[in-house]
Amino acid sequence: MSEAVLKKQLERARREVSVLEKLIEDKTRSLFQTQENLRERSRFVANVLATIDSAVVVVGNDGKIRSANRAALALTGHDEGALVGQPFPVILPGAGPDPARLAALYELGHETVLRTRAGADIPVMFAAAPLLGESGSTEGIVCVAHDLREKKQLELELRHAQKLESVGQLAAGVAHEINTPVQFAGDSVRFLQEALADLGAVVLAYRGLRTAAVAHSAFAEHVQRIDAAELEADLEFLAVEIPAAIDRAIDGVQRVATIVGAMKAFAHPGAVEKAPGDLNEVIRTTLVISRNEYKYVADVETDLGEIPLVTCNLGDINQVLLNLIVNAAHAISAKVGNSADRGRIAISTRRENGDVVIEVADTGTGIPAAIHHRMFEPFFTTKEVGKGTGQGLAISRNIVVDKHGGDLRFTTEAGKGTAFFVRLPIDGAAGAGRT
Repeated sequence: MSEAVLKKQLERARREVSVLEKLIEDKTRSLFQTQENLRERSRFVANVLATIDSAVVVVGNDGKIRSANRAALALTGHDEGALVGQPFPVILPGAGPDPARLAALYELGHETVLRTRAGADIPVMFAAAPLLGESGSTEGIVCVAHDLREKKQLELELRHAQKLESVGQLAAGVAHEINTPVQFAGDSVRFLQEALADLGAVVLAYRGLRTAAVAHSAFAEHVQRIDAAELEADLEFLAVEIPAAIDRAIDGVQRVATIVGAMKAFAHPGAVEKAPGDLNEVIRTTLVISRNEYKYVADVETDLGEIPLVTCNLGDINQVLLNLIVNAAHAISAKVGNSADRGRIAISTRRENGDVVIEVADTGTGIPAAIHHRMFEPFFTTKEVGKGTGQGLAISRNIVVDKHGGDLRFTTEAGKGTAFFVRLPIDGAAGAGRT
């Protein structure tokens, strides 16, 4: 083969190599771009999943969790490393062993609960859909859960507010209707008290005349009739008991008037905006209103310190104190039962730096350690059916912590009692609460 032919073949080979290099370079560039696009899409999807408020959990056909977004981890309290690979029922107690069936079962969405690492159940709106692979086969399910706690809390507060509004209107109407006859009865009893004092003076004058008439035989028959009438009426007894009865009647009328005034104050809707209020007076009013709850089972002790006016919504604080006092009375009632024993409810106020602290302590049953973490959960109650709704402490915490930037805590000892501490900023600064 000649040198010229070899050169041509070498040149042709070089051109073919150059073409192949160009093809490889283009293919490499294309693959690199595709890889970058995939990375960008992955970052985009990851950012979307990380940003979305709803919990997103991917479950494989084996029933185990393959991935969970940031919201799912925050909602359930799990770490991603600990959660991935776990059976789905770990966070969804109602999930069966066959996760593929969930897509059809929950496709339209329904309310259920997710279980947290701490064992608490969180209400969620749950929906699921099949996770399809490239071949169109189902590789698992994608589950989406939206936290309903805030919605439930708002619904709870709305229902409670509507109930309180109705009760408040009724109480205000009853208080108004009672007020007039109470005033009339009080005025009438005071008139009798004054009239009795005047009649007492007249009786003394008549007795003086009777004493003078004894010396004259002509009046002997009249004196005998007077003595018989006094003996029949037991005048000495009436002279002691009638004033005492009138005093008791006046005291009773004053108590009714106090209760009516407390009902009117408690039922008054008050201003929507916060305003300086006397928390000691709120406590006195609430004790009058709630007396029927504790008077048969507990004695109340108050130690109301020198505290400044606190900027707050007095109607809301009224509700918090009523909840705590009623809870204390129920705890004591559960402890003493039908015995003659009585418990004690101690209420005190004090100033601590820029806050006012209200303490409501009881000698009731106490709270078992196993449920400490659930005491402020909506709808959670330890009371028997029909006696508790599980709303009181949840609403109280929302009022104190969320609306007033304060703090609501408790200390307890099983079998000995519980103390709740309500801390409110004096200046009424709203915040997210304190830890």
